[in-house]
Amino acid sequence: MDTGTMPEKDAFFCSSEKDASLSAGSTVILSCPTVHDELEKCIRDTGCTYEVHELEKSSHNFPDRLRNQLQAEIDALQDYDRILMSFGICGNAACGLTSSHAELVIPKVDDCVSLLMGGVKPRLESLNGKFGIFLTAGWLRYEENIRDEICRTKQRYSEKRAAKILERMFGEMTYLTVLDTGAYDLDEVLEKAEKIAEALHLELRIIKGDLSLLSGLLKGSWDTDRYAVFPPGTATTSAQIMPDYSFRQH
Repeated sequence: MDTGTMPEKDAFFCSSEKDASLSAGSTVILSCPTVHDELEKCIRDTGCTYEVHELEKSSHNFPDRLRNQLQAEIDALQDYDRILMSFGICGNAACGLTSSHAELVIPKVDDCVSLLMGGVKPRLESLNGKFGIFLTAGWLRYEENIRDEICRTKQRYSEKRAAKILERMFGEMTYLTVLDTGAYDLDEVLEKAEKIAEALHLELRIIKGDLSLLSGLLKGSWDTDRYAVFPPGTATTSAQIMPDYSFRQH
């Protein structure tokens, strides 16, 4: 099943397999491919000139594997003294990372959904105490995504058996939410999302994204409530990256 066409890499994007070419004493962005469109938009909007090193493939479903990928990329970025990471904790994949030579800056969010919604609070509030699935063009394009899972299940099992399996997998979900981040063709994603929502009997919604966390990462406005900054030689920890959930007590 077609999962979409990969956008052509722009000049400021660098494959993780390419060598860094900027001089020492500079800043670089280490990015997850699922937020490619949104990061590209923020770079244009802010006039950021930092080079981007994007993982060839992210492994969100395998945090240990993703952590190893991130550490390998950090180790390879020897010509920089600051690495801006467009990731959340991502199942603790961003914990235990360290650089001997560069400062690491990470937004205080649990994952890329919250990163594209301006934080954990708006994400949880949007769910109204229920469960749901979030989509953007990037998640449909790069990840082992829900659309592929539905297709594989229906191909492998009978219609009745497939329906039971999907109900067991996604039965607790209420919403399928498309995040309108302004960084991709919304109509194209909605066409695919409608089919997913129908297959899983979910309520399809569109919610406006909030890229302020991502833009702030590029602009250097790293207030301690929203970003964790780790000096060279300091390992990242969940205690410092974990977002503040105290609002849930009110």
